[in-house]
Amino acid sequence: MGSEDGTDQVTSSILGARPRSSSLGDEEALGGGLPANWTLEEFQKRVRGILDSYLLSGEVEEAVRSFQDFAVREASGFLDEVAVCALRTALEQTDQQRSRIAELLRRLHEENILDQASLARGFAKLVCTWEDLVVDCGSKSSVYLVDMLLSCMRGNCVVRAFLMRLPEGLVMAVLREGSEDEDKTELQEVARKLQQFKRGIQ
Repeated sequence: MGSEDGTDQVTSSILGARPRSSSLGDEEALGGGLPANWTLEEFQKRVRGILDSYLLSGEVEEAVRSFQDFAVREASGFLDEVAVCALRTALEQTDQQRSRIAELLRRLHEENILDQASLARGFAKLVCTWEDLVVDCGSKSSVYLVDMLLSCMRGNCVVRAFLMRLPEGLVMAVLREGSEDEDKTELQEVARKLQQFKRGIQ
């Protein structure tokens, strides 16, 4: 696994060191933020069950109602962990299924079930483990993660300033692996600014 330097070190200090990833995300981040009556496995199973039903049916409003009920009854105060599970699941899906999960995240934000802070924390936890995700899910997982982030930004679910918190290594990996033309210019500008910042602190 590559070492961090320059901007990557600054980003790590903001987001935290990379803990070990589990099948649905960052084990320490997930396990440490759960209600006392939940185990990590139970939480993952509950969220994954709602997501699987949604991906099969395509009924976004039903999924929104299910997550709203889950949030009110069982997961209030731990919604960033829902975001982690949803994003980690999306990385394992087809393009169409990832688009559906992105749509669901936007709807959850519109309905005030997931706020910007919860989504940002969810993305941050996966950003911290992006190199592990590449090992677990393949090199394209970095592209998928950033694509999901940009989709949420276009839906005003995450502030665009979050791009400048991305590790330079992640941005460069996405540019190498290929991204949509509409995203490439923006990511190239982010890479330029990150490199400029790194030169400024050397």
